Formats: sequence, C-alpha cells, structure tokens
Amino acid sequence: MRVVVVGATGAVGAAVVDALQRDPHKRVDAVVGIAHRLPTSPRPDVQWHALDPATADLTPHLRGVDALVNVGRARAAAPAPGVALDDAALARRVLETAVRADVLNLVQLSSFLAYAPAGPGGAAVDETWPTDGLPTSPASRAAAALERFLDEFGAEHEVARIVRIRSGLVLGPGVRQQVLARTGLVAGLLRLAEHVPVVPGLDVGGVPVVHHDDLAAAVAEAVTRPAFGPYNVALQEPLRLADVATALGARPVPVPADLVRRGASLADRLLEHLPRAARRSASGWLEVLAHAPALDARRARDDLQWIPRHPLDEALRSTLVGP
Repeated sequence: MRVVVVGATGAVGAAVVDALQRDPHKRVDAVVGIAHRLPTSPRPDVQWHALDPATADLTPHLRGVDALVNVGRARAAAPAPGVALDDAALARRVLETAVRADVLNLVQLSSFLAYAPAGPGGAAVDETWPTDGLPTSPASRAAAALERFLDEFGAEHEVARIVRIRSGLVLGPGVRQQVLARTGLVAGLLRLAEHVPVVPGLDVGGVPVVHHDDLAAAVAEAVTRPAFGPYNVALQEPLRLADVATALGARPVPVPADLVRRGASLADRLLEHLPRAARRSASGWLEVLAHAPALDARRARDDLQWIPRHPLDEALRSTLVGP
C-alpha cells in the first residue's frame, strides 16, 4: 500500500508518517511526504516533496497511490499573491485532485472545534452530534466549514472512502517544538510556563485532548482498515485548569468568567494592531474553552482498535515543559 501524507512535517503529520512506517502488520509499503518545507532530518525511507498544496499541482505525486492522508492546514499568510485559502478550501483542492488521480481512500483530519456545544450535564458527544460549531469562535467556524465541505464532497464522490478524524486538542513534544519555533505571545508564554507559581483561568468542564502519537496511530489504522465516516479521537479524561497547574507544579486560581471575558476582549483589541497573519481571537478561544464538549471515542476504539498510549498528565507535561 502506497500512502501520501499532505502536511507531513507538522507535529501531527510527522507523527502520522512515523505511525505508517511502524505498521506492525506491514500493510504500508511506501510513504510519500508532501509539505511546504522538507524536515531538517528527513527519514531516508520516505519519499519527500517540498510543495505548497495550496498552489502546486499534486497530480504527478498521486499517480499509483492507494491512499491519501490530509493533515495540512491553511497557512496564516497567503501562499502567493491573490491566493488565500482556508482549511475547507485547501481540503477541497487536495481531495478533488486525489479523486481525479484515482486515489479513492481518503483520510481528512478534522477537529472537536466543529461540534456545537454539549447539552446540559456535559455528557460526551458521539459522531452524530451537530457540527455547527460556535458562531463566536473563528476557529470553530472554520472547523464547521470544513465539515460542511466534507458533507458535500462525500455526496459528490460516493465511490470514494472518506474518513474524517475529529481530534481533541493536540498535545505532545512535537507541538511544543512547533510553537517554540515561532515568535509571538503564545511562544513567549510557553517558554515562561514552567516558572509560574499560579495558573489563573476558567474552571470549566474540560477540553478534549490527545497526544499527537496517539492521534497518528488512529489515522494510520483509518488508512489500513475498512473504516468509513467520522471518528472522534480523544482521551476519555478532558483537560481542566487543575491539570495544567499540576503539570507546572503551580497552584490553580479560578477566575470569574466575566473577568476573563473582559481580559479576552482587551486582548482582541491589542491583537488588532498586529499583522493579520499573527492575529488570533482570544475571546473566540475563550468560548471554545467554556463550551467544548467532551468526545465519546468508542467508535474509534471499536472500529480502529484504537488504544491511547499517552495519559493526560504525560501529554500535557511534554507540551508545557518538555520531555
């Protein structure tokens, strides 16, 4: 089986490449990695192509391929003058090119951000829960738009086997390295994280999370098994404020929601002065943290035989303070 991974050098993409190469049943014969830039130390047993999937013609690299995994994300900055793709538009470009090249086994990474808020009681939601997202969160709207595209694409291409992996918030050392390689507020806060005595924040119901290696294992199984449709992939235990404090050896300090919202609004006004590529919506992410549903991953456990290997405390600490 020959598999192409688009977005192969990010934290998730690199983990997917490794998982496919480690397939204990040897169902994968060859892996092709496509990314904007080649990795610093490329695996010699992977065929690499430095291409921007937003602009490059992927067709020559998809001939003779059995399956495609798209974990690529739209870049914050336009890849070329006059080109500005969101995640849904990028997925359309990649998946439609794959179908035209007769690649009919497709795995697309999606996110818990697409889900509408859970109902009263905060019960975990399964794959049938509405994917309308949160209108107040740009990231959630983008995830919901990707799901709408996948609905349309599946209806248009019934011959294709399309798997969507709706993951929790991705954690792990690869995520830490990816963030620290950038400049900006988030990278600065991550560098300071292990030195803080207290962790203030909302004491909310919890956010679904998953280690990138466990997510990659689910993706690899979705490629090689007769899977179809959506799969939630997240740890059973959601991430809470107390977990962050424990990982940092600090004390959790719950902050009233109204005060946090005022701070987020102030942050949004400050972020308006940054270049567009560096902007983020603090208030939008606050809404996600406050309303994110827990994920029921029983379908992945049953169909993909998915068993996460990295518990919450390990995944979180490797993200915040390193291995």
